[in-house]
Amino acid sequence: MSAYPAYVMGGLCVIGGITGFARTRSIPSLVAGVGVGLLYLWSADCIRKGAPNGIEGALGASALLLVSSLPRVAKGPVPAILATTSTAAGLYYGNKYLALRESSRLLQMRANSVAENVLGTLGAVCWTAQLLPQVWKSWREKSTKGLSPWLVLLWAVSAIFLGAYVIVQNLNIPLILQPQLFGFLCLISWSQCLHYGRNLSTRKVAPVFIAAIGIAGGLQAGLVFAVMPSYDKGESRPVAALGILSSVLLSLALFPQYYEIYKHKEVVGISIPFIFIDMMGGVFSDLSLIFKEKFDVIAGVAYSLVIALDAVVLLLALILNPRARRARRRAAISNPQMDNVATPSVPSRRPSLIQGG
Repeated sequence: MSAYPAYVMGGLCVIGGITGFARTRSIPSLVAGVGVGLLYLWSADCIRKGAPNGIEGALGASALLLVSSLPRVAKGPVPAILATTSTAAGLYYGNKYLALRESSRLLQMRANSVAENVLGTLGAVCWTAQLLPQVWKSWREKSTKGLSPWLVLLWAVSAIFLGAYVIVQNLNIPLILQPQLFGFLCLISWSQCLHYGRNLSTRKVAPVFIAAIGIAGGLQAGLVFAVMPSYDKGESRPVAALGILSSVLLSLALFPQYYEIYKHKEVVGISIPFIFIDMMGGVFSDLSLIFKEKFDVIAGVAYSLVIALDAVVLLLALILNPRARRARRRAAISNPQMDNVATPSVPSRRPSLIQGG
């Protein structure tokens, strides 16, 4: 296994942090660049010596660099290059880690349950709080304009299948709680779409919300009891179908939101912190699966889809929203000029009326 990618990434981060500090006197840039760079260099040294935790350190450094670079991708080539190189380094060491796990040496080691549960808990925390900014934004503005109700409704439906899947698979407790909390908050946001978007009264929306929770809970319990016996007998296809169906719904749910973005020519109505926290929940959940004794491919696909589709929304916000703001400023500047052109026509009519009289 080569330690050169980690050495290269470490050197680039250290040089970038020092350069950023020299140009802008930014202490956070210096600390972040040098800190991530040193983590890369330490990981590279561990990999070179065959010491433990080298690959995990390189994966962690790649994740930190990617998360810090993504929100600034549209601001210039440097963040885009950092996001690309950190992704490449993460994929390289991720593949190496998975390959080593399949070897007889690592199969004899215990799964790192502490790391699995810590990362799973971080994912659960993100997916507990993810929709709170969206719910708060909709309540504060008393509007859900720009937020597709199909997005949150389909996500709530996908949570039913994902919840049954993780329960039958007996994943860690944080990952079992995630779809339950996710579906609950999705139904709250969907109820706001009914209340603010379709002008339904609270008395009409509240029974619909309660009924939706009851139906979702009943369906999930029914799926668990229906699939569990066959799974205990070694038949994995029914539970795999639950995971695949959840992944499909998670993917399809974003397309109505993409249409809303296309219609408004910018990302409006949907909370950017909500999308970012949602993406981070997927990142931490994906990382927690790496530390399981056996990597769960279907759950990994579901979480990775969340990351990719949320990243598209963030990129569209970075690209389209500044354009829309500039267009509104140009329109505001041009409106007074249009008024000045229109006003001379008013006194020009009055003499003709007097002369006609």
